[in-house]
Amino acid sequence: MQPETKAQSASGGSALATIDQALEELKNGKVILVIDDPDRENEGDLICAAEHATTENVNLMASEAKGLICMPMSADMTKKLGLEQMV
Repeated sequence: MQPETKAQSASGGSALATIDQALEELKNGKVILVIDDPDRENEGDLICAAEHATTENVNLMASEAKGLICMPMSADMTKKLGLEQMV
């Protein structure tokens, strides 16, 4: 089964987008909503590319999505910050 993404059109409607379209949006600094199968967890995640993680984008995730904000970190950085691994 081919994964699908959801993209909002310029007219305000929504439609499933291709992976390539979603990647292009990420490259252009957009925040995208990635949804999973309704028969699985039936949830969505707001995602942006790390280089576009502005205060505005992080605030959008914190205030509108109201979930965890996750980011990858190197083992060296987690040791430096005293962070334990979350799984």
